[in-house]
Amino acid sequence: MSSNERAGRGGALAALAAALLLAACNTPAGGLPNPDQHGYANRENILAMRGIVDPERLRLMAAQFAAAAEPTITFAFDSDVLEPAALVALQGQAEWLVANPSALVAIYGHADLVGANAYNQRIGLRRAAAAARALTGMGVGEDRLLLVATRGESEPVVPTQDRERLNRRAVTVVEGYGLGWKRRAFDGKRAAVVYSQYTADESEAVIALPSGGG
Repeated sequence: MSSNERAGRGGALAALAAALLLAACNTPAGGLPNPDQHGYANRENILAMRGIVDPERLRLMAAQFAAAAEPTITFAFDSDVLEPAALVALQGQAEWLVANPSALVAIYGHADLVGANAYNQRIGLRRAAAAARALTGMGVGEDRLLLVATRGESEPVVPTQDRERLNRRAVTVVEGYGLGWKRRAFDGKRAAVVYSQYTADESEAVIALPSGGG
């Protein structure tokens, strides 16, 4: 390529870069130029692709859920059986979730501090799974569940080494939102929320454990 050709090509590239920069400056925040063309994204699309949710929208949605339904159910000692009061609370959760199809939830299971930590991790997961199965049986799609996990004995409501029902619980929390259509695919936004919430303490491994505990 001659020096004149290189100079001409460099000038063309510089002009193109300047045009793109000008277009970006004149584009409303959150949008891309030429909205009628393939590849256009609005602000919500861009945030979703980056794995970002609007924190105020999420906070409001979570508060509405907590006000309309009882997010916490409790269990008998060394049990993951859903009692009548728990089923009533879960029915209220399910009704709200069906009425608000964009909300995505996580369910965390907990144990009291009686027994081995490993056992309490496992029973916490069993409690979360019991709540999840009940919600799906009440009409909440599995795709609405971002995460089903255990906190074990790590987050007691009442700091006691004794048996404490308030610590033996499963808590449903709104932690994301989608666009509200049925059978929504597992997309980048949901994957980002799962990744940010899932920790080494939230074991789902099936392991042999001694019986008896929180």
